[in-house]
Amino acid sequence: MHTHPYLDLQQGNLESYCMMVPKKEALQWYRQGWLAHYAVGLSRSDANRAWMIYRLMRFQRDILLFNRPVLLTDKSVVGRTITGFSTHLGTYGMGGPGFFGLLLDTDEYLVYTAWYAGFYTLLDGRPIEVHPQTENNVCGWFCNFEQGWDDLSPVLNGCKITGCTFAEHGCTLSLEKGGATHVLEFVRQDGRIPLNCGEARSAYESGTITDYLMFQHKDAWLVV
Repeated sequence: MHTHPYLDLQQGNLESYCMMVPKKEALQWYRQGWLAHYAVGLSRSDANRAWMIYRLMRFQRDILLFNRPVLLTDKSVVGRTITGFSTHLGTYGMGGPGFFGLLLDTDEYLVYTAWYAGFYTLLDGRPIEVHPQTENNVCGWFCNFEQGWDDLSPVLNGCKITGCTFAEHGCTLSLEKGGATHVLEFVRQDGRIPLNCGEARSAYESGTITDYLMFQHKDAWLVV
């Protein structure tokens, strides 16, 4: 049986991109290219059996929608303002892959869809996150392990994106806020990232970084 492309995206690490909305709001999302679950070959009962991935549809009230995420290469972020971030985007049902995302003033995230992407994202040369088992003097900007800390929000939130450049395995965003400039980098591998258990790890194994940078509506979710 043929599987609809929206249920098997083959886009970086992604399997699907979905969102639950009230039925009364469905038309506005259809106009933006979203398709209902039944239009991609997924029945309500099948979707509800996989509730840990898709979440439960409330009878006669909700509808599950699917789409394909827009890649960063197809949509500019220059001029956008960063209003927040998340280090735990994405799901596989029982947990998540730890995608890192910048929440923009368009109510969508710019997401790096590499597993544990916060470890492969740097702000001003310092990793967003550092593995708690790493034995070195490098401290990440953010940590939600045990007591944790957040040095990132005061610097990142409110920054305007003034530039975006790509390399094969890297993407650099130029940021500005209050006259101060910052550089945010998405990388595959970098010497500034501490070794993990004595090994240098890569964010992804195949493709280029442009396959892993995409947009997600703040109320939607990415499935791996």
